[in-house]
Amino acid sequence: MNMDKQTIKAKWLEELRSGNHHQVTGTLKDQFGNGEYGYCCLGVLAEKVMGLEVRIADEDIPYDDGDPLVYKKVGEIIGDCLTANCSDKNDDGWTFPEIADYIEHNWNPDTEETVE
Repeated sequence: MNMDKQTIKAKWLEELRSGNHHQVTGTLKDQFGNGEYGYCCLGVLAEKVMGLEVRIADEDIPYDDGDPLVYKKVGEIIGDCLTANCSDKNDDGWTFPEIADYIEHNWNPDTEETVE
């Protein structure tokens, strides 16, 4: 991935506002009975923007090289505070457009900190 943080932010906001992704909570990515996938806001960032492989939670697959690694990479890009805040908002029922508005107003990619 060779995108600067401003580009990552713009693409992430676009993806969250696109209406193209089903939203899930409690995991980065999940699969529904109909075969379609759902994502949390960080899963959208990781897979759709950063191009990381995001695995579905599965009891048979250990996570030692899965989600924690993805969370770590996401945190390196957007910072641990924004990672936690977005995860909490996603799991608290905020919609993708609401999370996009939050990111737009609270993440300055030119600094290492969120505005909030």
